[in-house]
Amino acid sequence: MVMGPDDSATAGVSTDAIKANAAQLAAACSAFRAQKEARAANLNPQRPGEAELSRLDSSIKKNGAFIKKLKQLGEDNRQQLLAEAAKLNLSKYVSEAVSALADAPFKTADIPAAVGMAAALHARYPDFAASLAPALAKAAAGTSKAAGDDDRLAARRQRAALRLLPELLAAGIVTDPAPMMAAIKHLVSSLDFNKDRESALQSATLLGGFVKTAASLLLGGTPEGAAAAAAALPLPEEVLDAQDFSGLPADVAAAAKDLQQQQKELEEEANQRYQLPREQRQLLIKMLDRAFDACSAALSEAHKALILMDRDNERAFATKGDLPEGAAAEYESSRKAYEALHRATAAMADALGKNLPPLAEDAFTRLGADESSSAGGMTAGAAGGSEAIEHVFEDPEVRAFYEQLPDLWSLIPTVLLKDATQPRSSDNSTAIAVGRSEAFDTSAAADSAANSSTATPANGNEPTTAATVAGVSDSHEGTAAASESTEANCSYPAAAAAVAADDDTAAVTGDQHSAIDAILSRLPSCVSRDLCDELAVNFCYSNSKAARRRLMRALMDVPRGNLQLLPYYSRVAATISQAYPEVGAGVLSAVEAEFDALAAKKDLTRAGEEPRLRVARYLAELIKFRLAPPSALLLRLKMLLDDFSGPAVDAAAALVESAGRFLLKLPESRVRMENLLSVMMRLRNARNLDSRQTNAVDNAYFACRPPDKATQRRRRPPLQEYIRHLVFEVLGDGS
Repeated sequence: MVMGPDDSATAGVSTDAIKANAAQLAAACSAFRAQKEARAANLNPQRPGEAELSRLDSSIKKNGAFIKKLKQLGEDNRQQLLAEAAKLNLSKYVSEAVSALADAPFKTADIPAAVGMAAALHARYPDFAASLAPALAKAAAGTSKAAGDDDRLAARRQRAALRLLPELLAAGIVTDPAPMMAAIKHLVSSLDFNKDRESALQSATLLGGFVKTAASLLLGGTPEGAAAAAAALPLPEEVLDAQDFSGLPADVAAAAKDLQQQQKELEEEANQRYQLPREQRQLLIKMLDRAFDACSAALSEAHKALILMDRDNERAFATKGDLPEGAAAEYESSRKAYEALHRATAAMADALGKNLPPLAEDAFTRLGADESSSAGGMTAGAAGGSEAIEHVFEDPEVRAFYEQLPDLWSLIPTVLLKDATQPRSSDNSTAIAVGRSEAFDTSAAADSAANSSTATPANGNEPTTAATVAGVSDSHEGTAAASESTEANCSYPAAAAAVAADDDTAAVTGDQHSAIDAILSRLPSCVSRDLCDELAVNFCYSNSKAARRRLMRALMDVPRGNLQLLPYYSRVAATISQAYPEVGAGVLSAVEAEFDALAAKKDLTRAGEEPRLRVARYLAELIKFRLAPPSALLLRLKMLLDDFSGPAVDAAAALVESAGRFLLKLPESRVRMENLLSVMMRLRNARNLDSRQTNAVDNAYFACRPPDKATQRRRRPPLQEYIRHLVFEVLGDGS
């Protein structure tokens, strides 16, 4: 007999959060049903007869104009072109329509429009789909590139074709996967980094984009929307698996029952989705595994070469005072190629469930104080040759706050850290990177509490005293308040996956539960470095998997309006991540997911401003504790600058003000940060911003680059000058 849950199992979870998640599951389930119905219709289309087609317009002028418009197909003109296609007889122009769709450089947002147009033409002309698949495969392999074609345009066509082929297979428009498999085989065979590195890098980038689509459409992976809805379940598993909800309040019981039903329907619809036949699926996975192995080997070699180049530049700068001609440009080009290869390899690893190769002494994740200082001279020479080697944090107290973390392995008995990740002497970031990949790979549903946004203080200094947080409620009250706030609608898909429980998690005793409650209740009161370190050490004494999940949720639930707590929350996460990297990885995943959700939401109301600034500053603090690579902030800052208006201005200013000076000091991010700063100031002068946003941008810029304070001679008041004249001159010894 299954026991019913009680009130304690749903403490801190609001009914609105349960209903919101049920609505997400229902939307994902409806999307699966729509895909299944569309596939059934495309597999058995009801095509018009010759007599009906003969009554439509078949003139060369109108059909030729329609073919030209197909090359500019997008979401904005989708309905217009579908209406035109319904009035035209394209029987003699099928090959032209196929060429137009195969050669069009579609953006990702235009792929649904291309699939809709292909379905409409497939429903009318039987030879359309048979010609479309080989044309797309030819474009995807890059064999259709003409001599005078631009390389960027050709690459966009390849990306569009690789994105479109899996969509057409899943929609039932194309039924033979052989052309797609041939294109993938051609790209995999071109991954010879020793023979043609540039071509191999382009193929790796294309395969990295393809595998993201193919994993969910052809290989049985869960789409992002459905994964986010399934992973962000606000109730514990024991509640969702219960058959009797009589022990819960009436409104919570009704919402939980509806959520349970929606979850079952989603699982049923997901099991009925299209997948490649088993033999072809295994062949595709085998080819992608081969591509991943080649990219991993090339990534390790590129990483070693980049480190050697860095050391050579550092040695040259130390001996000659300047870098050789072209060395800085060569290093920047190699770094960009490395980052592109890293992104492609990471996409394959995520889709195939593999781990990235270990990259020792990784300059792109966590730099120690000694490493950052030694590398600073090289970049300073590349920038101008006159800057001295300097610390990332100028103030000793701030430097100690962000860089001197307590060594848990020397403070905690080893028996209490038996399931912890052993530290590596050469690089402290690899464990965190591995923990983050494990957090993303976790597939069980999470019993996460109601979601709330997070953020960071604007400056890089050690924050305020305990007086600034007087009256802050304990962590349970903060969680309940956050669940009822506006930002409760934002989900933590990546974080929920990171904090998911394994089926074999050991039960937590009552004493351990009480000890964790007492520790987490002190979290909002950690307003100094010593208090943070004491809490982290005490937590390790009562540590367990369930306790770490609760800690991650508590670190996500920063009390609303208490931005000064964010550096301390980040220090706690960074300290415990030395032994348990999944803690820092889970918090980082949650912050990144919420940042992206708020950036896409573009809420212009006053209520949306606080969570946006909070999560931006939280991300900046995690960057300064090296829990995330600089690219996590730089890429998002570039995204905000691309849409520099409204909420994006405030978020960009918060990122720059909080971590801009830190990134300017880091050697691997200095050049990119300087470029982004100059772009931001140009946009500030070009855009018609209001006075508040203009001041925010100016404050952020001067926080990164404080103005030089010229020494000025102190001017005394006239009365004091006259008195000094009487004393020192009139009454002097010589008078």
